[in-house]
Amino acid sequence: MQGFSFFQRLKGRGAKGAVAIDELKLIDGVLAGDVQAFRPLVESYNRLVFTSVVNILRDSIAAEDIAQEAFLQAFLSLDEFRRESSFSTWLVRIAVNKALDYLRREKARPPVVGLTDAIPSNAPTPENVLLEEEFIWQLREEVQQLPPIYRKVVYDFYFNKLSHREIAAKEGISEKTVESRLYRARGMLRQMRTGGEGDVSTP
Repeated sequence: MQGFSFFQRLKGRGAKGAVAIDELKLIDGVLAGDVQAFRPLVESYNRLVFTSVVNILRDSIAAEDIAQEAFLQAFLSLDEFRRESSFSTWLVRIAVNKALDYLRREKARPPVVGLTDAIPSNAPTPENVLLEEEFIWQLREEVQQLPPIYRKVVYDFYFNKLSHREIAAKEGISEKTVESRLYRARGMLRQMRTGGEGDVSTP
């Protein structure tokens, strides 16, 4: 949704004290087309939502993103609010569900050690490397330089989260070949970072 700058950088933007607002009046205003009527709801409850999420994630950066997603979903789904509870209770429930979904996705995510193999050996160990978003995008650019057969398995495994078996079925190859191509792709990425050519032979 465009134009909603008041969703950005939620942490610490709320009022220091509780502010009395007429939730139902504001909600009716939003549903009637007054987008800005949602602003007081964001300003009143952003700390509540952020705190609820960060207590689950223990990660303030991820919590900010999840809190913003929760407000956005609440806005988009406002016509589904049945008014059987307070708006803040409904909003926190959305935020908590999103936080739990985030934890489930992170738990299911394949280990990133294979990606960090591409870091030069004199870099910090994978356990100490913080994989910032900028690094992931940099790696994506390097993956684009791989031969197609390797690029496809890397994207499917690391970015599309497909299993070896799913990739094998998709490409019509064996799981061993998938493993081999991933291994060779990691070697080529490592060579790119150290200025070598890499092994581009096809298994």
